[in-house]
Amino acid sequence: MDIATVGGLALAVLLVVGAIIVEGGGNVGGLAAYIPTSGPIAAAYMLVVGGTLAATVVTGPLSGATGLPKALIKTMMPGHHEDPAELAVQFVRLSEKARREGLLSLEEEEQSIHNEFMKKGMRQVVDGTDPEVIRQILEIDIQEMERRHAIAQAFMTQAGGFAPTFGIIGTVSSLIAVLSHLDPSAGQEALAKSISAAFIATFLGLATANLMFLPLAEKMKENTHHEVSIRNMMIEGVLAVQAGDNPRLVFEKLEGFIPPSAREHARQQAEGGGRAAAA
Repeated sequence: MDIATVGGLALAVLLVVGAIIVEGGGNVGGLAAYIPTSGPIAAAYMLVVGGTLAATVVTGPLSGATGLPKALIKTMMPGHHEDPAELAVQFVRLSEKARREGLLSLEEEEQSIHNEFMKKGMRQVVDGTDPEVIRQILEIDIQEMERRHAIAQAFMTQAGGFAPTFGIIGTVSSLIAVLSHLDPSAGQEALAKSISAAFIATFLGLATANLMFLPLAEKMKENTHHEVSIRNMMIEGVLAVQAGDNPRLVFEKLEGFIPPSAREHARQQAEGGGRAAAA
């Protein structure tokens, strides 16, 4: 589970709820005004949530809409993220083995490679595929991954744009209904409650856009950028191993993908592994 994503969303919701309670004089009962039990409030939820989803579906392919729940789950629970430092050390080890025993010996390493993209590249190396063809195959894979991810990102970004607009539409329609059925004998208190209920739609639209849709869209983009960087690193590593580069050179080619704070430790690990393999 991605603690930053889940924790950030939970904290944002708690802060909003806390602000509502404080504004209500510290009374938890103040939250009742936001619960969809009455007609106007229920209509606000229907319009903002339903309208946002409907409008968002129009902007993209149906396959993107049906795949959105899976994309959201992956955003909050991305699983194992490849570590650039560990990858660099792994490629140094593979280059050592290839230089000692030949490229065909790398077939034995397939079980130790868990990333399917990297495994695909190493298979091409063992099969003797031309380096430019390998790069082309793997870069097409990256481009298609970016295209797929962009669909889900666009859905969330569009939803973040539609939600406030539908909130305003809901507020305006509620105010029109309130004013068209205005009863002077009902008193100011009844009028105030009706107007406050009308603004629930605006609140809901702004809250969902800025607490959910837009942050999740940015998180999806960040995850994609990380994945693209890791896959580009794998391409350079695969081609360096195929070219028979010196292990030190392999590390230096991949060092730029490693965060500066982790480079020295990764270098020590790579050099230590190289010495152990030589012995």
